[in-house]
Amino acid sequence: MIENRVFVNDGEINPDLVDGKHQVYIWSTDMDAKCSLFTLLQHKVPVSGFIAKEQTGQLYSLPIFLQDEVEEENSIYVISQNNLEMARDSVEEEKLYFMDSPEIEKKEFIFKENGEFRKCNAALMLTMILSRIKGKKAIFLVSSDYLAFWNNLAFVLRRAMTDVSIISVDQEFEKIYDYLYYDADELIFFIATFDYTESVQTLKELGFKETQHYVYIHNSFSGHITNKYYGYDWYLGNTFIEDKEFPGFFIHGNLHHAQKKIVILGNSVTDPLFYPQKSWPEMFWEKCREHSENIVLFNGAITDYNSSNEVIKLFRDVLILEPDIVVSYSGFIDFREYVPDFPYINLNLMRTSQKWQDDCKKEVIYGLPDRRSAYDRWISNEKIMYQICRLHNICFYGVLQPWIGSECENPCEKLQVWRDNYWSVSFPQFAKLLSNAKEFKSRIKADIEQYNWMFDFTGIFSEIEDSDIFFDSIHVNERGNQIISERVGNLLGLF
Repeated sequence: MIENRVFVNDGEINPDLVDGKHQVYIWSTDMDAKCSLFTLLQHKVPVSGFIAKEQTGQLYSLPIFLQDEVEEENSIYVISQNNLEMARDSVEEEKLYFMDSPEIEKKEFIFKENGEFRKCNAALMLTMILSRIKGKKAIFLVSSDYLAFWNNLAFVLRRAMTDVSIISVDQEFEKIYDYLYYDADELIFFIATFDYTESVQTLKELGFKETQHYVYIHNSFSGHITNKYYGYDWYLGNTFIEDKEFPGFFIHGNLHHAQKKIVILGNSVTDPLFYPQKSWPEMFWEKCREHSENIVLFNGAITDYNSSNEVIKLFRDVLILEPDIVVSYSGFIDFREYVPDFPYINLNLMRTSQKWQDDCKKEVIYGLPDRRSAYDRWISNEKIMYQICRLHNICFYGVLQPWIGSECENPCEKLQVWRDNYWSVSFPQFAKLLSNAKEFKSRIKADIEQYNWMFDFTGIFSEIEDSDIFFDSIHVNERGNQIISERVGNLLGLF
């Protein structure tokens, strides 16, 4: 009976999947199949590819086969319960192994270091790797505790990574120095440890540059850079408490001696806790001090906030601060549309309300569905914030943020690798995202001509190579943050 061929039973891996005698394939390329890949990798199971009825090509560098193309007698197939009946009609039942529900829902890798468990966004991590390795030698700096995992990952991705080295930094750190004699532009280091300080310092001393020559895999890890996100904002979701008197704001400057107050709103690109380096608002504040501008800056940007969240935060919290200037640096999360019909509802609140609905057997109402386009909602929110600020004698600046390739005539072309790997898992409505991005890029031109408080930053990195700035589809390194801070400072007339 197939029910006896579960992938994991009471934490024990089915030996048929790791005995080395079988070619392991994942049935289908749907969300369940992609999550199955992450689970198999986590359990160090080699995967040979995906099986589909019509689709061909690659997914996470693994080939997608038609069913009749896989004829090896030693082939076995891992399948979700949702696809079980479909596969039973096509494959010998004794070759099928299925994931039970708790396992198929694993979309993350789990690592433990220094006694703490860390969850990694598997789709983001794999895409970060695959978007960087073309034509380069990949070197992974890892903990020896997870050497087997990284070896397995390199084996599974071997079609994309043809030249790979893995260094256990806690046992063989000196091997990093072997790469001093290589052409730096032919190398890419992936820092895959939580304690990265020594590795980064050494790479910098050897002349390697962040993003161009090395990237932090830990940007994919929840609970590391974002481990200060304790607390929960009922209306807005993610939040942090840096100062108990001002929850949801990171403060730069002296509250009692500042001559001017500035508030920054936005998403993870502006978030003060997201980066391993300084955020652009902190760089902006430091630049203001150089120019003798005595300001206090409240950074209220938080990961995954859209302009609808900013509106709520503005009239609920920002007005209490009585700032002189408010800057909204946004756009990307708006055209990503986490909750398309109800943009003022955050995902965490929706999950909580759905649990209440199940427990109480009463329907949860979110208000009237919003059928406007993502751009119409975004520009409307920017106008609302401008009018609120104007009513309170606050200067408001709305800025459309850049993303990788946003300066191009086709603002979506460079997002393709993220579509093929990461977005297709975490955001299946990717075609809509592309359509929205094009609409934002085309319509902003007319609005910045009409409104003198609206600005387009989508081309600020047009003269710089992507690999010198971006470490994923939207987030930039320290150099990118410096450019943003200077452009905002010039915009506000402060320097």
